[in-house]
Parts: sequence; C-alpha cells; structure tokens
Amino acid sequence: MKLPFIKGEIFLTQERLDFIKNTRGGSSGVFAGGFFWILAVIVSLVTSKEIASIYYIFGGIFIIPIVGSIISKISGAKIEKSSYNFLVIITNMLFAFLYPLIVIIRSYNLDYIPSTIALINAAHLLIFVWIHYELLHLILALLGFIISSIFIFIFPEVAYIGVGGVSALVNLIFGYLVYKSTDEPLSDYNYKVIDK
Repeated sequence: MKLPFIKGEIFLTQERLDFIKNTRGGSSGVFAGGFFWILAVIVSLVTSKEIASIYYIFGGIFIIPIVGSIISKISGAKIEKSSYNFLVIITNMLFAFLYPLIVIIRSYNLDYIPSTIALINAAHLLIFVWIHYELLHLILALLGFIISSIFIFIFPEVAYIGVGGVSALVNLIFGYLVYKSTDEPLSDYNYKVIDK
C-alpha cells in the first residue's frame, strides 16, 4: 500500500526493487513475530510472570530468526545477497541495545515487560516503512504503539496475555497483508529504476 506522504515519482535501484520482491516485503518476519506472540501467551498461561518475562525478553532472539527462515522457505521468499540485508540486521540490533533498559524495567515492574517489548518491536518496524515503501509496516508500527500504550496505562495487570494475544492477531493479519501486497510490489507507486 502506498505511503500517503510520498508524492510523485520515486526513484530506486534495481537492488532495492529485487530486495522488496525477494523478501516478500518482510512478511516472513511479521509472521514469525506472530508466532513469537502466540508462544508468549502460552508461556504466560502456564508459568509465572517471572518466567514469562524471561521468554518475552529473550525468546525473540531464537524464535523469530528460526521461524522466519522456515516461513521464508515455505512462502517462496528469498534472502539473496543485498546491502539491504545489513540494514535489516542493524534495525534488529535495536533490541540488543535496549536490553539494559529492559532489565531495569523488569526490576521495577514485571507487568511492563510485554508492553516494553511490543513498543521496541513497533519502533524497529519504522525502518521497514522506508525499506519496503510500505504503508502496512507503518500501520503495524502504530498499532504496536497503541497496544503497548493501552497495556501500560490502562491494563498493565493483564499485559502478559493481552499484549501477546492482540499482537499475535495483528501480526498474523498484517503478515498476510504484506505478503499479498508483494504479488505486485510498488504497484501503487509511479516509480523508476535508476540503474538499469
């Protein structure tokens, strides 16, 4: 879907266009995020907040790359050599750089951990708006911000189930929408490949 604030013709390299096509707009990562949130709800239902908070903090390190790779293979997405791969890695490093803050929040109030993780996730999605020229990533980031805010300020005591459940549903829906939007990537744009 076209970003409403981009007017006129856009110029991009063939490498970027190929990256958008090959990665199916990053849909496998969004689907993997949905799987992470589903497991977060399950872990929260069967364990204590202390254990569930550890899953929330560290589970994504393992779950998202593994599940994302599997979904990429199933969906036909390809991870080919591209300078944009490095940008994706840097973007995902946001979590690592914020681990000290997450540990401080965990020591202050366990109820804030799910919302904190969802908020960091929402922030890291913003760069994908630019990489893929995709409004759906912006909407997903804004929904992550809204979900986090609701469970920080209104319902912190049920955040372990609420944030995970709502985020799982949102990620699975948006994973599908992003995937479908790349059947014809950038079709809503007037674009020109500048290095042909």
